Amino acid sequence: MKAIVAVIIMTIISGCGVSRHLGNENLKPEMVSEIQKGKSTKQEMLSIFGPPQSTTKQNLPTSPIADSNVKLPVQFTAAETWNYWSHNTEGTAVVLPFYAQTSTKSSNFILTIYFDNQGTVIDYQTMQNIY
Repeated sequence: MKAIVAVIIMTIISGCGVSRHLGNENLKPEMVSEIQKGKSTKQEMLSIFGPPQSTTKQNLPTSPIADSNVKLPVQFTAAETWNYWSHNTEGTAVVLPFYAQTSTKSSNFILTIYFDNQGTVIDYQTMQNIY
């Protein structure tokens, strides 16, 4: 009798859910509404999103092109770029003798923030995939 109870308990335990989260756990798509172009600062972004997962700094050109009316994409005109990302995979598994079923749902969210020389947000971009 104890063996049957042990098998039933092991069967129930083996049917479990698993969740895995990679990247910035504090990063949520709805938080992006707090970013204000031309107003938000690096310090404000740190308090909302925490430290970025990666940063890029570049020296801005002082050539006549920089002073002309040529409109370059923001990634070429930003003094500093911060990147945040989050990957979340949630899955469930049901395993019974002679039967197994799994399902997963994954999502990626990427936030890129561009700053000027004074540390003010000049633009940002987001990308989200759910699969």
